[in-house]
Amino acid sequence: MPKSKKHNIAKAILGAMAAYAAIVLLLAWQLPDWIGFSEQWRTFYWDWAWVSENAHENGWLQVVSDFFVQFLANKWSAALLYALPCLLIWIALSAILKRWLKGWVLRIAPIAIMLAGAWIFLCNGLQNIDSNQRFKGQMCLVGKANWQEIIKQSQGRKISNHLELNMLNLALAETGNLKAHLKDQPSRDVNALFVLKIESPYVSALLSDIYWSVGEISMSQYYAFEANEKMDNLSPRLLKRLALTNIAFGHYAVAEKYLKWLEKTLFYHDWSQKCRALLSDKAVEADPVLKLKRKCIPEENCFPSTSSIAYDLQQIVAKNPEHTTSQQYLDALLQLYNIVSE
Repeated sequence: MPKSKKHNIAKAILGAMAAYAAIVLLLAWQLPDWIGFSEQWRTFYWDWAWVSENAHENGWLQVVSDFFVQFLANKWSAALLYALPCLLIWIALSAILKRWLKGWVLRIAPIAIMLAGAWIFLCNGLQNIDSNQRFKGQMCLVGKANWQEIIKQSQGRKISNHLELNMLNLALAETGNLKAHLKDQPSRDVNALFVLKIESPYVSALLSDIYWSVGEISMSQYYAFEANEKMDNLSPRLLKRLALTNIAFGHYAVAEKYLKWLEKTLFYHDWSQKCRALLSDKAVEADPVLKLKRKCIPEENCFPSTSSIAYDLQQIVAKNPEHTTSQQYLDALLQLYNIVSE
């Protein structure tokens, strides 16, 4: 092969790598919050028995889809996934423009076209977010406990959707600001804190997060179990919640069952390994979060009083006054119904 041709091939490869790196960085910065919504409910499990069963029941196309969906777990891996077709476009554009352009223009033009296209697409998408995308994005933020970002996104606009109010008030409670800012948005009744109409497993998943936050561990586990069942029992987000609630109850064998599945994933393996260290009473007592959650559990077996959330919160506050989110939600309920002065 002539030296000049080898040189051109080397430059083309370096150019492709540069384009790839630039687009990865651009997309990782601009990818919207809702990009990982689907991955929370169905990811890829590195288990041959599961792959075979999945392929048998849903077809290999679903298996391939799950394989790629797993990379939506965070923005950087999602950016890598999006960069692959961009790299193919770069190669195609280079071949097309080769007829008219030569030298450095040939290497720069495809990169510039792709970057401009990606920028326009992403910025346009971010400026025209519909309510469904906003819900998906905020659900991702709740899953990652990014409370400040949820609060930030609520500023400067009126929220009338109960699900959005639930997520905002959850974020306010987790940051210790619920009582002070409850009436910043039109919060009129209990639906502003706990949506009562459950229309999908996604709403059940949100309620599981809220009940976990307020220390109602039994209800959190119930809604996580119900939602996960509708997600083929393999939602990584709900498996995490089921593992934690069972650890809080001291049901370590059950928790381990969920952790085994999470260990078979690419992005939750380390998390599940860390949770394995909590499978004992001594470890729970040493963990600041789980120790507080366990103290919220009633000493006697009883069903949660689903008809009176305020009653449940009163019992938790009386038993575990250190669990401040329970007190905040109780104060908010009393404030909504004018039982105490604001």
